[in-house]
Amino acid sequence: MSSNFSFQLGLINTCLQLVANILFWFLAAWFGRRTIFLGGTGTNVIMLLILGICSTVTQTTKTSYAQACLGVVISFVYAGAQGPVTYTIIAETSSVRLRALSTAVGRAAYYITEIPMIYLASRMLNTTGWDLAGKCGYVWCCTAMFFWIYGFFFLPELKHRSYREVDIMFNRKVDARKFKSTEIELQENE
Repeated sequence: MSSNFSFQLGLINTCLQLVANILFWFLAAWFGRRTIFLGGTGTNVIMLLILGICSTVTQTTKTSYAQACLGVVISFVYAGAQGPVTYTIIAETSSVRLRALSTAVGRAAYYITEIPMIYLASRMLNTTGWDLAGKCGYVWCCTAMFFWIYGFFFLPELKHRSYREVDIMFNRKVDARKFKSTEIELQENE
């Protein structure tokens, strides 16, 4: 594909990420955080697997365009789901007393893990590196699947919950999948 088309695709990708992020504002009002995270991650698992498959078959101009378009779709879903919802999740799952510290530690951990991820991604994609190209979709599919499973078992649904209710449920060690259905009475306090 031409460098001109690649540049145009990069601009389209950036614009679509902005649109996806704005759409998240409405998604967050309609759906819960857990639903958005699991739905976005599940969608990207499927898209990354398809990307890997497209890169495995005989390469033509059509498969190259398909891989490029899948990359844009994956980026769009991430910018409208997992990307912004993680900020909401980290702010809501922390206890009130430790919220600022938890957010700071979470961001620091993100940046610390991002450094090796950037290195690995560049090694996987570059022709002078491992030259996996679209086959790195398999690698990131496995990573996304791990986080989908982790989120399914350990990510609570916090939509329409007060900080008091969240603290009570964590104190009671309520299973993450039961946060949505657990009833907390107004007079309860722990």
